[in-house]
Amino acid sequence: MTIGTITLTFANGVVLSGGVSFSEENGQVFLPDRLKSAIGAVVDEGAVHEATLAAGDREYRVDVVSHLTYFVDLASPPSKAWVFRAVDSLLRPTVAQRQQMGRSLHSLAIASLGGAVGLAHSYGLGFWTVGQELTVWGLILAFVLLFAQGSVLMEPSK
Repeated sequence: MTIGTITLTFANGVVLSGGVSFSEENGQVFLPDRLKSAIGAVVDEGAVHEATLAAGDREYRVDVVSHLTYFVDLASPPSKAWVFRAVDSLLRPTVAQRQQMGRSLHSLAIASLGGAVGLAHSYGLGFWTVGQELTVWGLILAFVLLFAQGSVLMEPSK
């Protein structure tokens, strides 16, 4: 058994933290009763939250199975190096990071649509070349793809 501190961050802004123990064999986290009751008071049905566990000088990602069942991901604890944390955030983003990426893609989608409308307006109603048509349709396609991917990333659960 190893002792650590778990931090639970909920989508509604509530942050709970407390001392826990976890098994280094299977990664199961054992919560104290007072933390279980605090989580039960905060969690409503379908509430989204993420968890991290700090033990010693390492910080581990915690897999949330249910609101009272957690497992530490012992296979690959995130490194302290900035480059590795950046790669980890792109490959395994947290709920908050996914929502921010979704918002960014929605912003890029609107910019693509604005560009398509602006170009179509500047080309006028006359004859368009193939290159002009491809440019406008490419921006419209970019709008559709970026908006769809942004919507997928904004979903509340993984």
